[in-house]
Amino acid sequence: MFSFKSHVWNQTRTILPFFCFGVILFGLSGCAGWHEKNVTRHGIQFDRLKTEELQLQPGTTVIKGRLADNCEIDGFPCARGVIVFHDNWVLKEFKLYRSHSWQDFVMPAATWVFSDCLGNVATCVFPSDVQIQGHLCFGGKGGVAGIQTSFHKNGSLRSYISRKDVVVNGIPCLGSVSYPITLYKNGQLQSCTLARTVVIEGQELLRKTRINFDDSGAFAGVD
Repeated sequence: MFSFKSHVWNQTRTILPFFCFGVILFGLSGCAGWHEKNVTRHGIQFDRLKTEELQLQPGTTVIKGRLADNCEIDGFPCARGVIVFHDNWVLKEFKLYRSHSWQDFVMPAATWVFSDCLGNVATCVFPSDVQIQGHLCFGGKGGVAGIQTSFHKNGSLRSYISRKDVVVNGIPCLGSVSYPITLYKNGQLQSCTLARTVVIEGQELLRKTRINFDDSGAFAGVD
């Protein structure tokens, strides 16, 4: 399951929650004490290692550790320090110690990555703005609990925040941390909050109206 190489370095419709993963990362029950110290599991060296149940997801067990050094795990350059695995030892939450090419863009160093139990990247928190599939995604705020950019299982962009008002598929979308822009797997706009008043199909829609489209681009109503 793992490929390991050690390195030494000196460093709606769908509206996803943009600030909760830091709570998940550190919101583990029974946090006092570590079960094991200075151990190696699956060829990975840990300073500390323990199994925990998530407070916000009763019955869900994860493996939380502290990497002894920067290392490659399942093709990702994982940074020394806190790392979380699903109970099947698939990466769940980790930080990149260097930039990493994934899909059709580059994740900057210090990106926090959150994956599902099959290893699909679900969400990233970027340390700086990143251009992904033609969209400039907001980064650089909040650390591990910062502004999130999410992905479909096929790697296409699913939801992001824009720093500025932006036109997506001809629709003026509001740029703000409070108003995510969501996309379908095919890249079509799914939902956004209007940056200005527009008329769609003879209907006047005011600025800050949340509007929705189907995956063919047809108007599908407002929230």
